[in-house]
Amino acid sequence: MKPMDMIDRYIAEVGKDLPRKNRLDIEAEILSALEDMLSERSQKTGKPIDEQMTVEVLKQYGAPRKVAASYQPERTLIGPRLFPSFVTVVEVILLIMAAIALVKIGISLGQVEKPFDTVFETVFLGIAEFLGTAFTALGVILVLFVIVQWVLPEFKENGIRTNYPKPPRATGCMAGAHCWGSLAAVWRSCSSISFHN
Repeated sequence: MKPMDMIDRYIAEVGKDLPRKNRLDIEAEILSALEDMLSERSQKTGKPIDEQMTVEVLKQYGAPRKVAASYQPERTLIGPRLFPSFVTVVEVILLIMAAIALVKIGISLGQVEKPFDTVFETVFLGIAEFLGTAFTALGVILVLFVIVQWVLPEFKENGIRTNYPKPPRATGCMAGAHCWGSLAAVWRSCSSISFHN
């Protein structure tokens, strides 16, 4: 098979998974990159471009689906601008819920003297209740932040997605202040939309 036929087939395979909007531009970019790689390798080895050299270059460039994936925009539910606030709110809410669960277990155990089996059952049920409530709260918080992310223009990323930065850990009063500050900002934004409507 001729080298150019192999390249055309390779680019066609990559193009199957490319976004339609930029497919032609990306295919032209890949073609130019492959031609440059073949030309450079041919000059280094002093050999003409043949089938074997083309196969080696295509393997070096990467599998078609992997190459196509590198041109896909990253998809996230919560963008990098909101993610630190989301993590802080989740941490604070979970800490509060854990404290409430411990208090409830302590009150339940302190009411009357109970045998070991009953104590174990009380602790187990308390932990199970906390986990169930925690997952529910996490789902509600996630839905709220996703709505804010996709409804409010100032939090949209204009189609560009980047990796989440690791937020600094907040503790004590700083975490609480940041949590309530984030919730207040979301409430003000939602209120402004309601008034505009």
